[in-house]
Amino acid sequence: MVLALALGGILAIALAGISMNRDAVRNQTQLVDNALSQGVVDALNGVQTVAFWDNTVRKLQARPLDKAWLDYEIGEYLTQVYGHSAVWILDPANRPVYAYTPGDAAHAARLGEFTSDLDELVAVVRGGREDGRRMRNASFRSNQSRYAQNSLGSRGNWTAHIVANRGQAVILSVMTIVPSTNQVTIQGRPFLIVTAVRIGASQLRGFADSLLIPDLRAVPLSAPPRLSGRYIVTSDRGVPIERYEWTARVPGAMLLHYVLPLFVVVTLIAGLLLLVTLRRMQTISVSLVDKEKEASFLTNYDPLSSLPNRRLFSQKLDAALATPENTTLAFCDLDNFKTINDTLGHELGDLLIQIVARRLRESFPECVVVARFGGDEFALMHSERWLSVEEFGARIQQAFAEPVDLGGTPTRIGISVGIVTAPEHGRDATDLMRNADIALYQAKDAGRARCAIYHRGMRDLIFVRKEREARIVQMLESERFELHYQPIVDIRTACVSGMEALLRWPSDDPMPMSPAEFIPIAESAGLMVQLGDWIIRRAFADSLRWPKLWISINLSPLQIKAPDLLDQLERHLRATGADPRRIMFEITEGLLLDSTSRTRQTLHGIRAMGFRMGLDDFGTGYSSLSYLQEFTFDKLKIDRSFICDGKLEEPRSASLVKAVIDVGRALGIEVVAEGVEHIKEAVILKMLGCDQIQGWLYGRALPPARATEHLAALTETLRDPPETGPAPTLRLLSS
Repeated sequence: MVLALALGGILAIALAGISMNRDAVRNQTQLVDNALSQGVVDALNGVQTVAFWDNTVRKLQARPLDKAWLDYEIGEYLTQVYGHSAVWILDPANRPVYAYTPGDAAHAARLGEFTSDLDELVAVVRGGREDGRRMRNASFRSNQSRYAQNSLGSRGNWTAHIVANRGQAVILSVMTIVPSTNQVTIQGRPFLIVTAVRIGASQLRGFADSLLIPDLRAVPLSAPPRLSGRYIVTSDRGVPIERYEWTARVPGAMLLHYVLPLFVVVTLIAGLLLLVTLRRMQTISVSLVDKEKEASFLTNYDPLSSLPNRRLFSQKLDAALATPENTTLAFCDLDNFKTINDTLGHELGDLLIQIVARRLRESFPECVVVARFGGDEFALMHSERWLSVEEFGARIQQAFAEPVDLGGTPTRIGISVGIVTAPEHGRDATDLMRNADIALYQAKDAGRARCAIYHRGMRDLIFVRKEREARIVQMLESERFELHYQPIVDIRTACVSGMEALLRWPSDDPMPMSPAEFIPIAESAGLMVQLGDWIIRRAFADSLRWPKLWISINLSPLQIKAPDLLDQLERHLRATGADPRRIMFEITEGLLLDSTSRTRQTLHGIRAMGFRMGLDDFGTGYSSLSYLQEFTFDKLKIDRSFICDGKLEEPRSASLVKAVIDVGRALGIEVVAEGVEHIKEAVILKMLGCDQIQGWLYGRALPPARATEHLAALTETLRDPPETGPAPTLRLLSS
């Protein structure tokens, strides 16, 4: 009963508002119709001023016709003063003897456009037939009678109607030309004046101003309605011509927009109070049902991501393997998730897991099963023929092409993927999942953010990888790694200004590995922080060998993200007595791209301790100038890819190098070019304004003792250069 009354009240208010709006639109439509009728009256009143005139009768009876007079007194007068579009004069035989259309040289040719309507109107005016068309205004007949009386018994007559012409409404009028006094007589039948008033934009503006409808406009009948007020313009024959549209006044809007919503809100509040009462009665039973559903959900789904867990995924995998269809399985692992979780906190770590789950779900249709096994481990499976193995892996990678917003910090997330297919890589779930794990391990070993498809040779690769990882651990625990040092020469003074510490595998080991081989393994195995700590400690101690030189040390992103880096630096400074002002830490652009607030705090903390900072490999990454604005750097290092192998002689590479040098100079940052191997490269860099150079031209990286010997020899050579060799060129450049 209450609901029925509420709905009845809402309906009554709505109908009242709608009815008021409908009546308002109807009244405005009638006003537009009246304006058209008044336009016909105004058109005839204008014609009357020249048709009921002795001078007009005289000029038309004289021969030849005075066209200049007719243009000035009739054609121009009616078109300019009363807005008529065209004027014609017909002789007693209804033949056109005069025509005027503003700007139209072919005046008479336009009359033919109105032939059928004109013949009927002329017949009415001549008295040959009754006017069977619609009379738009009751004042027409009184005007007609009054005009006939004023013509002093002559055969005066007139008529006007709305006709269609070229898809537009036109007021077509026909009127006899008779004298205004008895001083002039008409010989035979009177001449007729015919006018056309095209209801165009200017006429509509006049209607709009008088009716207070500012946006009144004309549109074709075929155009879709866009405004609420509409009026179909029809000819006096009843034929639709065009449509007028405008924004209708809606007096019922107050009811519909204010009273009705308020009534609805009050009704809803009352209804909600009733529902709350009913809801409380159902709380106990619903709570029991929810707990039962939650228990069932937790059995098969991960509560954080709402994805299927390992148990449900294994069931679905067994079911898929029982069918004859091929099944594709992918294991995924987030790169550096532990670092993100430790540096940003577990709350944002959980948020990252939810974002990853959502992106994986949104990247595939429902036929692809997405599950979370725990931590940062995800699994996907499908048996669709249309989704190839390569595209499957590519879609997973593409889901993380855009950075992830973690607490307002855009963070790039890499994901490693290992893929297997059944029955090619295994016929049961155990084999498939083991091989998928191997493929995932291989993907992470290849550099992270990679996708690896399983093949039988991967097992051997993993054994090799495990063996190398064990050797790295052994070398680290026994401190057998070596630090070699390469000189950096100031091209302006021709003096050695610093040394870069470079990590090398023990030279006496029978199975050596290059840094490109063992450093990625150390990073993926979680050994980089420990190895980096050893590098810092050893480089600090070695810096005491060269008290006048600065030592450059590369910092891994994993080291900077470690929470205790600043404590390590403070501890090693106290233990070695190294001068932080002569230590420069080099970082890469990739670290800045993925920097968090903690990373930025660490970088600022390093500078606050007195260390210098350099940006390594500038130009190979994102090279954003915003890095140079947010962080203070003492040096920019141009990557060797712009220098060696003749690249510096290419105009494009030289221009890029010059641009980096100019940026550094403008910001007061010294620029170092690495990879310099030839004299010509040093000459070009000097010409471009580079500050320092580093490369095989002045020596390779050597152990500390040999580096000291080489430094002494190089310093002597630079001080007193021989006749030939690279040093004279450097001396020449410094002069």
